Amino acid sequence: MLVLNGTHLSLDELVSAVRSHEAVSLSAEARERVNRSREQAVDAASRRDVYGRTTGVGANKTAAIAKDDSEHAMRLLRSHAIDAGPFQPADRVRAALIVRLSQLAAGGSGVAIEIVDALAAMISANALPAVRRWGAIGTGDLHAFAATALTLAGERPTVTGMDAPVFKTWTAHDALPFISSNALTLGRAALSLARLDAQRQAALVVAALSCRAMSGNLEAFDHRVAAAAGSDGAEAVAAAMRTLTEGSGSQARIQDPYCLRAIPVLYAPLWDEAAHLRRTIELQISAPQENPLIVSAGDTSGRGDVAHNASFFASVLAHRLDSLRLAVAEPLALAVRRITLLHDPAFTGRDRFLAEGPSGSSGLMMHEYVAASALATARAAATPSALDSVVLSLGAEEDASFSTASVDQLEQQLDATAVILAAEWMSAVRALRQQGVTPSDLVSPLLRMALTQGNELGTDDHDADLDARLDAAIRRVESLGAAGHGAS
Repeated sequence: MLVLNGTHLSLDELVSAVRSHEAVSLSAEARERVNRSREQAVDAASRRDVYGRTTGVGANKTAAIAKDDSEHAMRLLRSHAIDAGPFQPADRVRAALIVRLSQLAAGGSGVAIEIVDALAAMISANALPAVRRWGAIGTGDLHAFAATALTLAGERPTVTGMDAPVFKTWTAHDALPFISSNALTLGRAALSLARLDAQRQAALVVAALSCRAMSGNLEAFDHRVAAAAGSDGAEAVAAAMRTLTEGSGSQARIQDPYCLRAIPVLYAPLWDEAAHLRRTIELQISAPQENPLIVSAGDTSGRGDVAHNASFFASVLAHRLDSLRLAVAEPLALAVRRITLLHDPAFTGRDRFLAEGPSGSSGLMMHEYVAASALATARAAATPSALDSVVLSLGAEEDASFSTASVDQLEQQLDATAVILAAEWMSAVRALRQQGVTPSDLVSPLLRMALTQGNELGTDDHDADLDARLDAAIRRVESLGAAGHGAS
């Protein structure tokens, strides 16, 4: 069982709990924090106006809510539980719920402990609400958690067919505080980063195969060269490439093309930005980013107070995601270039496009086109989302972070990345096979595994329908990175 303490939840713990359907609960300290926050919220609202508790929301922030209006909370939840488009996959929804529970465990929301317990029970039972793609703009995933609240209230079914715990007594102290969170975006970002971690490790394994097939110059991975790059990522990538390419044989050129020679510096920003995003996610998934934040009054009375703020404006996350996507896109162009060179007799000593059979056979020619098509998607998805802007709610909200769009684009990039890596993997494996290189000829266990698994996809190099082989490679290529972590 994953016990959330409201002070720290690692990305790896979150991803593991999502994938394993692990049950969750709160620590005693977290429960005490939640209860104390509730007491302070009720106290503060009895003495002053509190956004969303004694007032409406958005442009209705100046509209007072009658104290005897017991239906306000449910009206708010129903009106905000609107979204559109395809349903989010179950793993993203589960990640969102765990992140929100972790945030609530930090205190500061004022949500009742009974609702927090109901959320934990919902996660543990895998009784997930229906959440769709469009509905948020990086200022709170209100639609997702309003839908969650309605599911807990028994007004909506779960998408998993499991019975959700029912909690119907929602008050003004619960409705907006529960739904005001970017937890869906954070959960999606965490899952995407975990996938990217596997992909970037796989990218080095595949690049090392290509380097061997093209007799690359290994001097480019020298530790003294990497140290001069001024990047932790460059040193990590160069170290991994030295390990992967050990025993690769003699070099064919003094100066390789950039797609081989510049691997450490091309992938360095990806390593660096991934580390930055990991830190941001881990800080925010256990942070009380509540508006208003429930705080102590600052005196000895023990009374509660509130701090109205805009911590829900996910600008930091949006910029981290934007920077990462730029770092993802650049080395993909060089991966496509490696595919082209693997198909060039001048670099592998084999026939054009690694074809076998009669003159004019096409071999893997079309792999280049598939990879280039995926590259176009990855590049388009690198466009910064933080540059977007919008004015909503009668001008009450005059901008947005669009972190939601940013994580959408990252997910698109990762799908495209898998295609490009798979195409390079198939080309490198075919080149090595035609050169007579066997797994036993390779020193690195990861390279031996990658060559073995690549050959398992098929060894007949005559022209044929390769769709099924490429699909299988796409499904398996990320496992090449998950098998080992040469550069973390």
